[in-house]
Amino acid sequence: EYGRRREDFSRKAKDIVTAGVERGLGRDDIVAELSGAMARDAFDRSRDYWEVVSMVFTNRARTFTQVAAFEEAGIERYRFEAVLDEATSEVCRFMHGKVFTVEKAAERFREVERARDPELIREVQPFVQVGADREGNQVLFYERGGRRRAVAQVDEPAVGERDEVGRYSRALSPGQLEAAGLQLPPLHGRCRSTVVAS
Repeated sequence: EYGRRREDFSRKAKDIVTAGVERGLGRDDIVAELSGAMARDAFDRSRDYWEVVSMVFTNRARTFTQVAAFEEAGIERYRFEAVLDEATSEVCRFMHGKVFTVEKAAERFREVERARDPELIREVQPFVQVGADREGNQVLFYERGGRRRAVAQVDEPAVGERDEVGRYSRALSPGQLEAAGLQLPPLHGRCRSTVVAS
């Protein structure tokens, strides 16, 4: 029953966001439609929860469209572009300016499309989180197969700063990030990053 309801929820959420985007609705209107529809179906969550769901769906759709346009235009590389203001996450600061291949990004999107179970998308295109390692260092990591996998150590955080990215060590290379599925926004809830042709 849980699996059936989860599939129904995923399908309904996608339909609501897609219809909202097609009608030109903004984030607030889509969030209101999501929270109203899902509350009726026993998915009573906070407005913040539905805002994150809406932003993730919308950002993935926008990024997919950009990557498809790059591929069609014969552009081979793109750059991860973060908004560098006081609210920018440590994750996006770390990713800012990194260059990736359009071919591998398009392959990743095709893999996401083939993932019929919404839970598999988290394995294919995981979110990056901030936490601490055993020594107490601040680190960026993602989870796959129930295991934490390191992305980078945060040596000098820049959250709260404008136009700063911070300093990192023990970081995955762009090739390693691509192999892990960490080359496209959104990489966390409320992600505002985008990609630009390089």
